[in-house]
Amino acid sequence: MRLGDKEKDMRLTCLMLVVAMNSTGCAVIAPLLGIKEPPVEWPSQEELAAIQPVSNDVDKELNGQAALAAAGALQETIRLWSDQSLFEGCSTPALGLGAVVYQWKDYYYVNVTQRFDRCGSKRFRMLDWWESFAVSPEGRVLARQPHGS
Repeated sequence: MRLGDKEKDMRLTCLMLVVAMNSTGCAVIAPLLGIKEPPVEWPSQEELAAIQPVSNDVDKELNGQAALAAAGALQETIRLWSDQSLFEGCSTPALGLGAVVYQWKDYYYVNVTQRFDRCGSKRFRMLDWWESFAVSPEGRVLARQPHGS
């Protein structure tokens, strides 16, 4: 092997490494570099009882940040549950889901609920199931609430 071939192989290896690191995203690379996001603070039971869902205004419009938060939470729910045949019969997975958005401190908290009645079946397909997420105003899912908390 000539020296030029080794240099070409090294460049190709470096390029593949850069592409691989870029495709894994910050969620994988940041902890390796010691970069940690602050943990998400969840409302207590008392605080949760006191906050009201983000409501529509007079023109039935949802503010853009709340809409992005709901979309982020719905997409994450679909990603987590798409392999479970939960969305069978729905023209799109999102049709079988509903979202209630709450704003508290610096985050939106989104409860994703079952609405399979929109897909021509019973409303609920799983007993006692919902998903809750903390979402940034930009629509980035920050944390998933563990069930029972």
